[in-house]
Formats: sequence, C-alpha cells, structure tokens
Amino acid sequence: MVRKPLHKTSETPSRLASVTWVIGDAANAGDARAAAEGVQGIVHAVNPPGYRDWEKLVLPMIDNGVAAAKAVGAFLRTSSTTQKLCID
Repeated sequence: MVRKPLHKTSETPSRLASVTWVIGDAANAGDARAAAEGVQGIVHAVNPPGYRDWEKLVLPMIDNGVAAAKAVGAFLRTSSTTQKLCID
C-alpha cells in the first residue's frame, strides 16, 4: 500500500515486477485490510507523514497492519525501528 510514490517513473525495476502497489493509508483500517486481500505476507514499513507525530500515529498504523494480516492469514514483517518502538 502506498500513500504517495516517492518518485514517478514509467518503468518498474525488474526486482519489483511481482509487486502490486495499492494506494491507501495505513492509518485507515479499511485501506489496510483491502490492501492485504490475497497476500501471503505484509511488509509493514510505514512512517507518519513528514515523520511527525510518531507517538500518536505509528501504533495505530501497526494495529491496522496486524489486524489486516490476521484477517487474511498473512505474516507481518515490520521494520527494526518499529519493533523497538513496540517493545519499549
């Protein structure tokens, strides 16, 4: 799921040819669930817009990712930064 691409390009690198990009917002549970449909795994590598308000925004986004993964029986992989935040 992508909120906004980091850069625009007409060509997809070959290593990403099998990736399906879905526009949505990880802060929206419905978007997260819709993006998870039909997948075996989710790479949860999100950041709040502008890297602001982490303490308010990151955990709800993780909750949405976890709920989406559980709903479809997928694994969820988060970044090491996020894992540390959840443990602390």
